Amino acid sequence: MALKLDLTKAYDRMEWSFLRKVLIRFGFAHDWIEMVMQCVSSMRYSFLIRGKLPGYVCLSRGLRQGDPLSPYLFLLGAEGFSALLQRKQVAGLLPGIEDVIETYGQASGQLVNFSKSFVVFSKNVSEEMREEVSSLMGVEVVASHEKYLGLPTYLGRKKTATFQYIKDNLAKKIDGWQGKMLSGEGKDILIQVVAQALPSYAMSVFQLIKNFCEDLDQMCARFWWGTTLDKKKIHWKTWNALCNLREEGGLGFRSLTNFNSAMLAKQAWRVIHYLNSLIVRIYKAKYFPESSFWEASSHASPSFSWRSISSSRDLLKENSCWQIGNGEEVNIWSDCWISGLQAGRLSNNDSAMGEVSKVSDLISATGVWNDALIRRLFDREEAEIILNIPLSHRNILDRLVWKRFWKRIWKVLIPNAAKVFAWRVCHDILPSVERLATRHIQTLSLTELGVLIFLLWSIWKERNSRVWEGKSVLACDVVLRADTRMQEFRVHNTNFALASARRRRVQTWVAPSTGVLKINVDGSFHHNTRSGGFGFVIRDSSGAMLAGGAGPLCGLISSEHAEVLACRNAIRFAIDHGFVPALLETNAQEVQHQLAAQASHNASASGRLYEDLSLLLDPQNILTVSYVSRMAM
Repeated sequence: MALKLDLTKAYDRMEWSFLRKVLIRFGFAHDWIEMVMQCVSSMRYSFLIRGKLPGYVCLSRGLRQGDPLSPYLFLLGAEGFSALLQRKQVAGLLPGIEDVIETYGQASGQLVNFSKSFVVFSKNVSEEMREEVSSLMGVEVVASHEKYLGLPTYLGRKKTATFQYIKDNLAKKIDGWQGKMLSGEGKDILIQVVAQALPSYAMSVFQLIKNFCEDLDQMCARFWWGTTLDKKKIHWKTWNALCNLREEGGLGFRSLTNFNSAMLAKQAWRVIHYLNSLIVRIYKAKYFPESSFWEASSHASPSFSWRSISSSRDLLKENSCWQIGNGEEVNIWSDCWISGLQAGRLSNNDSAMGEVSKVSDLISATGVWNDALIRRLFDREEAEIILNIPLSHRNILDRLVWKRFWKRIWKVLIPNAAKVFAWRVCHDILPSVERLATRHIQTLSLTELGVLIFLLWSIWKERNSRVWEGKSVLACDVVLRADTRMQEFRVHNTNFALASARRRRVQTWVAPSTGVLKINVDGSFHHNTRSGGFGFVIRDSSGAMLAGGAGPLCGLISSEHAEVLACRNAIRFAIDHGFVPALLETNAQEVQHQLAAQASHNASASGRLYEDLSLLLDPQNILTVSYVSRMAM
């Protein structure tokens, strides 16, 4: 049985005294409750009577309509209703509901409108029981609730008819825009902000059929090109072309089919990471009680929402990668967990597959990679890549992370031309010497290219002198003069660059305040050997060196990896030997940014090390982490 209750003037009837008691019962801080109640109780209304304001009307109850805080306060108040239901369920369902509705109404001020309330029964409930409940509650029995929280509650085989309301709403919006004089940019904004946002709520839960999404796309396309009922316009570009990024020659519109898949993948991502949420616990109990989301088998009668969410598993597998913790959940051969390999996973090895299956089999009891085992089972290249994967010293769970980084590239604050350059580099389509050679295109070095351009410019100047001034110079003299000018230009600009470097302001080390120490740390990385080193120095406010240290590093994947390990070694030394409180300075800006953010879930290649390091950053010991240039260390 599903009972849908309609509350009369729900926001306007909420009693302030009831809301305050609910907040107190939830355990919110007294000062916070007072601030919230001050926001709620400060409402005043005024009326214009014959053009004058006679005064204000001060309210004694109700929540403000349109206030972003009001929905949350209303839901907190509704928790009182849920608590009463749970208390009464042991006494019997029907008497409990009647008593709860009356008690909740008296306390909160809410009034149930039974004429607009409905009840739905399953097919297993007899007609006699339905009539008894309907007459007892005073509500109408319906076959199904049409919508709940803006979404259809019953989905039959005709999915197009079920979601027809989306198409109707879009048609109404477009009809209202047709009569307005809109520029191309105006249409662009309306399509992206309004038209393509209409189905996003339904798309986050249900997988709409492809033909339905294409119909919505075509409605937007006809509006963009100016097609109406009485006149047709030529569509000079396909809708898929318009959906490309602006950097790729498109307009950045959404392909609703792909957008639907992305929204469902986002829900699947929540199923993977938020195992304690109510909906995930329901899904797990019904569809994969003894396995994981990835291993969930087909169900005899799955809900449409579960079928929609589970359909995005392939998309997630393609674009995600495991970040190793203890390695107990990651399969060595089938899961993507090695970012250094193109496929993200190892090639099948019959002898090794019979000996190890999980990544935890490759980790020793001390929490480090089993070097001997890995080198015995895998070839040299694969073994080196595995051994270079950073591991946390803590026994933590494996975590799935999104391996795509395009979002970071497109959001960075640099010119779009530079973003496109990064995109071309990542796709290996930059017209470099190597790439041009694969297409049988001969190229020049940068120096040769400069000489060629300068020589062509000199020839062009000589041509102008002959045509307009009647001067004539031998070809060898033109080449000689061009070479001389080029040499003079290079000498002048080289000297200018050196002079500019000398005039730069010299940065110096800045002493900390009295009673505070300063730790300057640096790391090094050699790409060919995957090794490096670290060093640090600890000084007081007078600049006197109190301690320092250095050491080798091996199994590195990047210079950032070396800098993180250097910071970790320096902080551990300072804490263990009592050189605190202290300020930490590093010349690695990315490391400083990551440590300042202190994200609980870091998805970068060195994410586990950042999390370990964040746990060491006790505010009482390490006051701040700052970035300075190498000259100021």
